[in-house]
Amino acid sequence: MKAVGLKKFGGAEVLEVLDLPEPKVGPKEILIQVEAAGLNRADILIREGRYGAHRELPVTPGFEVAGRIKQVGPDVTKFKAGQKVFALLIIGGYAEQVVVPEWLALPMPENLSMQEAAGIPDVFLTVWITLFKKANLREGEKVLIHAAGSGIGMAGIQLAKIFGATVFTTASSNEKLEKAKALGADYAINYTKANFAEEIRKITAGKGVEVILDGVGASTLEGNLQALAEFGRLILIGTVGGREAQLHLGRAITKNVTIFAFRLHGHSNEQLACFFQEFGQEILPLFEQGKLRSLVDRTFSFKEAKEAHSYLEQRKNFGKVILVP
Repeated sequence: MKAVGLKKFGGAEVLEVLDLPEPKVGPKEILIQVEAAGLNRADILIREGRYGAHRELPVTPGFEVAGRIKQVGPDVTKFKAGQKVFALLIIGGYAEQVVVPEWLALPMPENLSMQEAAGIPDVFLTVWITLFKKANLREGEKVLIHAAGSGIGMAGIQLAKIFGATVFTTASSNEKLEKAKALGADYAINYTKANFAEEIRKITAGKGVEVILDGVGASTLEGNLQALAEFGRLILIGTVGGREAQLHLGRAITKNVTIFAFRLHGHSNEQLACFFQEFGQEILPLFEQGKLRSLVDRTFSFKEAKEAHSYLEQRKNFGKVILVP
C-alpha cells in the first residue's frame, strides 16, 4: 500500500510516498481503508524528530483518519465491514490503510464528508478534554483561545460557545478574525496590531478571563498571566511560539493561577479509549445535529504532502488541512 513517511528527519522536503506492507488485523482491531487523514502540528514535530517516542525511522505520521472498514477482527463487536468510521491513531495515519483497536474508532455521522470527519478526532477531543475535563470551563465564564485559525482554535471557539462561555480569540489577520466571529467568537483580537492582554483587561474592566487555552507557548506566557482573572486556569498544549520562557511566580501566586500542561498522545491506549468513547457519547451528537462543524480549509493528495506541511507551517489555514490518498 501507499503511505507518506520519512526516512530522515528534517523539513517538509523529507516527506515521500512509500510502499509499505498492508497491516495485519488483530482480534479486537479493525482495518480501515483510509479516504482522508488530518494534519496536526504534532506531525511536524514528528517530521523534525522532536515528538515524544516517535523518533525511530522510517516513520509515517498521522493521528486521525476517516474511511470505510475493510475488515474486522474475529472479536470485534462494535463494527462491521463496509461501515464508515473516523478514528484516533497512535501513529501512521498518512496511509491507504490503517489498523486501530475498535475502541479508538467511532461511527461517522452521515451529514459529514470524509474530509470533515478526518478533522475531528485529534483537535475536538483535545479541546473537550482540556477545556471541560481539566480546566472545568463553566457556563458564563470567559475563555481565551489562541490561534483562531488553527484546528484547535476552530474547535475551541465552537465548543466553548456551545456550552455558554464568552469567547475571546487571537489571530494574525482581519480575515481570520472575521471567520472566528462567524464561528461564534465574541471578541477577536489581531495580536500583530494590539497587545491581547491589554485588550482583554479593557474589555473585562480589569477582571480578565477565567480560562486560557494556549498552543503557542513562550511568546504568549507573560500576556496570558496578565490576561488571567484571579483563580484563572491556563492550559498549555503547544509550543509553536517557543519552548522556554520565564514565569513570574509572584504574579501566578498572587492570582492563585492554575497551570495545566496537556499532550493527548502522552496518554496510554486505555486512557485514550476512555476519552474517545466518552467523547462519542457527549460530543458526537452535536455534529449529527449540525451544532458543531469540522471546517476543512484545504485538501492535498499524498503526492502533495510536502506542500501540505509547508502550508500548515506557514499558518495559512483556517481550520483543518487534510491529506487524501
